[in-house]
Amino acid sequence: MAADSEGFFALTGLAAIEFAGEHSEQFLQGQLTADVAGLTAGKWQWAGYCTPQGKMLCTALIWRCGEDSIGLVIADDLVADICRRLQMYILRAKTAVQPMQASISGRLDGQPAENDVLTLAGGGWLLGLADGLQLRVGDAAAADADGERQW
Repeated sequence: MAADSEGFFALTGLAAIEFAGEHSEQFLQGQLTADVAGLTAGKWQWAGYCTPQGKMLCTALIWRCGEDSIGLVIADDLVADICRRLQMYILRAKTAVQPMQASISGRLDGQPAENDVLTLAGGGWLLGLADGLQLRVGDAAAADADGERQW
C-alpha cells in the first residue's frame, strides 16, 4: 500500500456520513449513545447506534463538521443500512442524512492530539486518534499540503 506525498495511506472499510440542518444535534442526541449536545467544536468522540431494544448496530466516531453539520465515520458496509434506518426517524426534524463523498486515509504522525479535530484549509478534517494515529476525512486530491504542515 503506497502513501501519498504527506504520508497518508488509503483506509478501506471505513466511510463517512453527514447530518446537515439546524436540528441535527437534537436529532442525533436522541438516536446515539453519545452526548451529542456536549460535543464541542474541534473534538470528536465515540458513539453507538442501537435498536430501540438496545442491540448495537454500529459504533461511530462523531465530530462537528460545521455549525449545523455533524459527521460520523462508520464501517463502509453499514452506511446504506444506517442511513436508511436513521432516515425513518427524522420525520419533521430539519436535518438530512447522506453519505459523504469523501475518502478516508490515515497516517502515524503524533499530531493533532488525541480527540482533536482540525479543519483542513483544502477541505476535510484531520482527527487525532490514540497513539499518534491521524485520520483524514476528505478528498485526498483536495488536501492542502501547506495547511497540513501548519498542524
